Amino acid sequence: MLYFDYSTGDVIYCWKVKEDTTGGLYDKFNFQDRRIASLHNHSKDYYSFPSPDNFDILENEFEDYEIITSLKCFWIVGFKGSVGNEYRKDFQYRIAKDMNTINYKIKSKYTDKNIINTMMEFVIGEYLLNSFDKKINNNCLYLIKKEV
Repeated sequence: MLYFDYSTGDVIYCWKVKEDTTGGLYDKFNFQDRRIASLHNHSKDYYSFPSPDNFDILENEFEDYEIITSLKCFWIVGFKGSVGNEYRKDFQYRIAKDMNTINYKIKSKYTDKNIINTMMEFVIGEYLLNSFDKKINNNCLYLIKKEV
């Protein structure tokens, strides 16, 4: 995970941990009066799209953008402002529930792992881009996907 000031390019905080783990402590004081974005990768065994946990940005008043990279594309999640913890958790729960439903339907219809992965990437990507209200407390949640 890397935090940087997107107006200057200054790296503010960076940490690397073992695959399949998260971690790193940071001092939010370092983020004051800066335009902050974070960058992290979804490794080869993960889908490219944001997971429900990636929407923690909704509660991080100091962070405007999260960039998620993968082998095939990258996503930009943008949100300026913040929402309360309970609202963020509810939002994440609803997205997780919808993703699980999509996952179940695809796995019920297909058996080939490559087809399942391709369909998951496409259907959940389309869901995130086009199928839910992105207005949260009068602030817009921006989701952008760019193929590599």
